[in-house]
Amino acid sequence: MALLSGDRAMQSLNLLPWRDRRQRTRRRDAFAALLCGLVAGMGVVAATEIHFAGNLREAERRAAQLQAAIAVHREAAAEQQELEARRDDMGAVLAELQRVRRYNRTVRDWLEELPEAVPPELRLKRLSIKGTVWELQGVARNLEPAAQLLQTTRAMPTVSESRIEHLRSDPGRAREFALTGGFAE
Repeated sequence: MALLSGDRAMQSLNLLPWRDRRQRTRRRDAFAALLCGLVAGMGVVAATEIHFAGNLREAERRAAQLQAAIAVHREAAAEQQELEARRDDMGAVLAELQRVRRYNRTVRDWLEELPEAVPPELRLKRLSIKGTVWELQGVARNLEPAAQLLQTTRAMPTVSESRIEHLRSDPGRAREFALTGGFAE
């Protein structure tokens, strides 16, 4: 039995105790390194997340500023378009006023020239002006004064055209006529 207990003693006898210590130290160091690596990794992840969250907040803030600036510029652009449309409308109105003014000047000049153009043997019964077209109706003893009036109106610079529209003649009565024409632009 002594031998048996000696086997046991041999079995429990460690001839290289420094190896066990080194293994335990290595395990402890590896565990500490792993723990430090995990803590450092979590720190890096947390720092990266904080950094990107800050960048995201800054980007969102700048995006909101840009959207506000874009909205202001869109309003200004809409105002600009409205003003341009109003300017175009006013330009059309001014062009129409110029045209009417020229037209009114042309009509006024024609009306000033007309009394001198009417022969004394002719009597005007009606004068009408519709837009750029005029019509004179009158009576004469013969057609010669009407032809003379037609020639005179054709020579006027304010008239673009003139013609005899109709004649009516009754025996022993005066002859009725109608001259029509247009104003020069």
